[in-house]
Amino acid sequence: MLTGLFKLFTAGIVTIFVVLAIVVVAFFALLTLIAALIKPIIIIGSIGAVIWATVYFFRRRQQVRLQQAAGE
Repeated sequence: MLTGLFKLFTAGIVTIFVVLAIVVVAFFALLTLIAALIKPIIIIGSIGAVIWATVYFFRRRQQVRLQQAAGE
């Protein structure tokens, strides 16, 4: 009877460790997937920010020139 309980107990512990290993692997796979999806978003956002800053800078410079021309 004790050997049967010991086998059951051992099988339970092994099952818990296998499930835990699967959960850990799935978690890191999910993190990898999220990182792979975020990277292009960051790149696209950076390009958009550079374009926006360039347009803003040139529009602001043009506005300052127009104000100076109107003031003179």
